[in-house]
Order: sequence, then C-alpha cells, then structure tokens
Amino acid sequence: MAAKNLTFCHMKTPEFQGLRCFFFTKDILLDKPTIISAEPMLYQQGDQRTFMNIGLLEDNPAILDYMTLALEMAGHQVQTYTYGASLIESLLTGSDAHSPLPYDLIIVDLLLPGNISGYETIKQIQEVIPLNKLPVIIISAGSRDEIEFIKTNLPTVPVLRKPFRMSALFQLIYDLKIG
Repeated sequence: MAAKNLTFCHMKTPEFQGLRCFFFTKDILLDKPTIISAEPMLYQQGDQRTFMNIGLLEDNPAILDYMTLALEMAGHQVQTYTYGASLIESLLTGSDAHSPLPYDLIIVDLLLPGNISGYETIKQIQEVIPLNKLPVIIISAGSRDEIEFIKTNLPTVPVLRKPFRMSALFQLIYDLKIG
C-alpha cells in the first residue's frame, strides 16, 4: 500500500476523556481512505503531564510524518532529522554538549542512510551526554540479530520493533517522563 495524503483526525469520547486518534492514508491502488491506526492516547484529561521536546531521527518520510504528527497531537514539540550527523550537530559543539540540552528525549531509527547508523549516532552522543540526562528510544525494522545486538550493547535503552503501535511509544515516553 502506498501512502498518500496522510491525515490525522481526533475526537473526544465520553468513555475516554482524552483523545482518540485515527490515522488515515489513501490507498492508491484502491483509491479509497484506509484506517491504518485507531488507538487511544495514553493520557486522560486531568493527568499531571509535562510535554517533552523530542528529537526524532528517522529516514523514511512517511514514518517521520506519521510519528511527528502523532507526537505533536499528544502535545510534544518535535524536531526531525533524517541523518545522524545532523542530530549530533544539534546536541554537541565539538566535544561539549549544548547547554541547556535542546531535547528531553531522542527517538532514533537504527537503519539510516549515510555514514552514521542510528547505533553509532547514539554512541557518539552517549560519549558526551549520559543516557540518564538524555533518554533514548530506539525504533527499528532491523533483524532479530540486530535488535539483540542493540539490547546487549544498550541494555537500558528501550527498543520498539517496526511496525509498532503508537500507544507503545506513548507508554515508553510516559514511563521515561515519570521514571
């Protein structure tokens, strides 16, 4: 299915006092709208929540748009990157971290174009900024072996394997925020 005209709609429902999200895409082959995700947001009205500044590193434009829209609709500020080097530049000046850090969290895809993979991007950032100061969530369509390598080498970093539900990502963000 080829994505075209990605649209986000939301509505309030009485049984869930928060937002219910529906993501639509237009299936070019069938030329009709298709729901690709319909799931509740985690946060209920009245939650004590602070929104996060998130750096998002993802090379696939459709996934980047989808995630950015969902995160922004949840109230977060999102800055997007398609190359690891550009995310590194936004966080580091030479061997020093920018102060204050521009993000509360970074979400990183492992498989990226260019010379720097998502894993190498995280390692370079981690050399200057520890994970407890800048949490990371990894998203990847990598093989089981690649995911196991990451879990072994970055055991405290949560990994979501594509495809994943946005509710799983929202739960990780919420857990990092209150943790």
